[in-house]
Amino acid sequence: MRRETRVEFSQQDRARCQECDPVLAGEQCLPKQGSLHYGQYVGSMEAIPFNQKSLRAVCAEIARDQKDDDVLKTLEVFREMRAEDPGFQFSVNLDEDKKIKTLLWTSGRSRAQYSFFGDAVTFDTTYCTNLYKMPFGMFVGVNNHFQSVLFAGVLMRDEKPASFAWVFKEFLSLMGGKAPITILTDQCKAMTKAIREVMPNTNHLWCKWHIFKDAPEELGPVYRRNGPFRRDFHYVINQMLTEDEFERAWDDLLTRYNLRNNAFMERTYNKKKMWAKPWCKDIFCARMASTQRSESANSILKKVTPRNCSMNRFVDQYKKLLFIRASAEEKEEHKTKQVYECRLKRVPAIEKHAISLYTRRACQLFSEEVDKSADYNVLQGLLPNEVRVLHSNEVRKKWAHVLFTVRIEDNGCKLVCECGLFQHFGMLCCHSLKVLIHLGAKEIPEAHILKRWTRGAKDFDYPSVERSGSIDNQLRQSVLYVNALEVVHSADKDPDASQMLMNHLSLARKEIQRMVEEWSKNKQGNLAGGYSSSSGSKFGYDSDSTTETEGANDNVFGAAGSSAYMSDSDILSILPPPVPAKSVGRPRENRFPRMFEYRRTRARR
Repeated sequence: MRRETRVEFSQQDRARCQECDPVLAGEQCLPKQGSLHYGQYVGSMEAIPFNQKSLRAVCAEIARDQKDDDVLKTLEVFREMRAEDPGFQFSVNLDEDKKIKTLLWTSGRSRAQYSFFGDAVTFDTTYCTNLYKMPFGMFVGVNNHFQSVLFAGVLMRDEKPASFAWVFKEFLSLMGGKAPITILTDQCKAMTKAIREVMPNTNHLWCKWHIFKDAPEELGPVYRRNGPFRRDFHYVINQMLTEDEFERAWDDLLTRYNLRNNAFMERTYNKKKMWAKPWCKDIFCARMASTQRSESANSILKKVTPRNCSMNRFVDQYKKLLFIRASAEEKEEHKTKQVYECRLKRVPAIEKHAISLYTRRACQLFSEEVDKSADYNVLQGLLPNEVRVLHSNEVRKKWAHVLFTVRIEDNGCKLVCECGLFQHFGMLCCHSLKVLIHLGAKEIPEAHILKRWTRGAKDFDYPSVERSGSIDNQLRQSVLYVNALEVVHSADKDPDASQMLMNHLSLARKEIQRMVEEWSKNKQGNLAGGYSSSSGSKFGYDSDSTTETEGANDNVFGAAGSSAYMSDSDILSILPPPVPAKSVGRPRENRFPRMFEYRRTRARR
């Protein structure tokens, strides 16, 4: 029997490692990166006084320290996030032993982003390398710069319909009760059942990433990288085609590459209404046809989170991921505010209007549609309010649709094209743009300006904690200002409505003045009574008191949703989820088998 050798590390060596290695300083366990950092610190890899095995022992010791009082440390992270961000909220589902079954949390910035860009959401549970082996899921959207926006994170002990139903209900509760227009997920039946129960009016589509991730194994050499089939295959599934185009293109693929009896192609085709664009063209997806945004966010999280990390470290690293996404958005906001240089060639007046209206990235996509419109000619339609556009470029797929009909409604203020790009994406297609250019339009019709793609998509900017410590006051002022402008705009056209608003403002002004006077008297009374902050609890607060930032939740951790009734003592009594027992012996595989391997194993049995 092999005896394990425990490598002892002195406190001095450990301090030196953490001093030179920012990864260890963040209490993470990434031995390979740690040895590289330390090699740079001492000058060469040969001068490192330890190897990766001994460094791994230090990481294991740090991980053991993190596991102690994991729930209390997680709550402390929540308390800090709540203190920095009054909009932070979380909700927890407990089992009969008061152990965490599901944990959902979100930040104030994410909730504000959802109010602007929550029309299309992707949800996926793929990350499962924490201490408790709990699948981690993220609600992800896309902002007006076509960047991923993280709405919420959730840790789940199981993936049953009841668990998913709880997650979706709590997510909607934390986001103000507004359900998205479209949600994209994988083919999980439990998830599909929960969505039908909780969000019956929301369009549910499957992500193409999960559908086609097994294509290399299922199709074999024909799906090789940079091969002709792969190029044609992705063109068919990603382009905005009509139903007739898709049917002919799919049949052409099966014939040219001899895949007519392929089981994978048959299964994929039979589920086409859940993922193919021709059958989803009337469903708004904000250009999110797959959950690759969730996958990319998971890949970023894996870079900053070690394997088998504790819950408190996982939540803390998720906070860093939010900071990374917020920094990227601020950078793109800065680029958009700069003078956008027009292209050297002559551009139509409608494109100049788009440059002043859309964000930098959205304007680039709009310009691409304008370029495509140059390949079309305008013809007279069969009806007075219809215009047909004919593709004039001979370099075209043989199955491609070359004639499109654009219907003009509301005296030219609205255009409806049979390709359905505007309904699916929220931006005019090349066919409609060709008609507008032909008619001499200088501006985009108001009906086709989707606010979420414009520079003013957000009514207010959620303040950054790094820029200001008084985030609560800034956010409150922004919200009040926006709501006041909306009320004034709706009442300024009617004298009776204006008088009603003035009466309510007078009453509100008197009530606010009375509250300010009472608050001043209470503050003087507390100072005279010798108020002391040392009477707080373990985390430096009084569990029986309620501050302004706590609101109706009566806790300083930010519990909301179904957990809003929980007091501080109830929250502090939460127990961690059970840690799965390790299998005896050396593991035969370090990865989960792919689906085709699982089916092959079952077939052999």
